[in-house]
Amino acid sequence: MARLTISDLEIERNDDPFEIEMNDGEVFALLDPKGVAAEKLIVLEKLPPAEQVKAIVAGDRADELLAYPDVDGYFLEALLQKYAKHFGLGNLGNASASPRSLNGTARQSRPTSRAKR
Repeated sequence: MARLTISDLEIERNDDPFEIEMNDGEVFALLDPKGVAAEKLIVLEKLPPAEQVKAIVAGDRADELLAYPDVDGYFLEALLQKYAKHFGLGNLGNASASPRSLNGTARQSRPTSRAKR
């Protein structure tokens, strides 16, 4: 059996920050996705864009960023796309607009053509 301790791991953190500067000069830092808490990281791509921003803005300043008048859906989509590209991630900012239907809640459509004999 192999047992490791945290000190056995050689962890290298990314020192390349990702920041967004607003029109008034205020700067917000976004966390390296590998530095995001694990419980948030594993569901990050499934969250709506505003929740993704709350998970990745450093220093609990997400609400401050989201309160800017310029921050809308277009802003969030563009910011998350740049963020994902910077860190080599998948498709952030493209969360589904509605939840998927649960098994048993959707009805199958009624056939409208006659079956061939």
